[in-house]
Amino acid sequence: MLTVLFVFSHLGVSLAGIGILYLERMPGRTLVDNQKTTIVCNAGNKGQYIAAAEGIYFGIADIEAEYLPDHLRARLRELCAVTQQEVQARLKALFDGPPSERTSTSGNLFDIKPTYITEGGAWDFAKGAVLWLVGVSTAFEIVRRTFFYIALGTILPAG
Repeated sequence: MLTVLFVFSHLGVSLAGIGILYLERMPGRTLVDNQKTTIVCNAGNKGQYIAAAEGIYFGIADIEAEYLPDHLRARLRELCAVTQQEVQARLKALFDGPPSERTSTSGNLFDIKPTYITEGGAWDFAKGAVLWLVGVSTAFEIVRRTFFYIALGTILPAG
């Protein structure tokens, strides 16, 4: 009975860990590479910056959204040194200007040029799974040998 419990718990922990590992290292997950993503200021200091170097990190949801979250927008305005007067002037030009300019992106205070990376994959998952199985098997073997030592007085049972 104890052996059955031992085997099923070993199997359960191993499979649960592999399932979590698969979800964490799902093959083909696309992420924003903030080390190479560029921020171009169209107003203010008109500089060009690398996102990670400035402590700005974008997620896929931030890039794909129609509008950036307020905290990122505020941080980018601060980085580009955009004044409130420039914001007001661009808004006035955008809404009061000729119709041909209303749809252009020239009203953008800054542009984000994202770079993407793909994380995970079958090889990454396989390495993690092997390491997990070795670790779990080692831990369970230590528990098994400790039980034998306590119950039988020896690390390995005879026979």
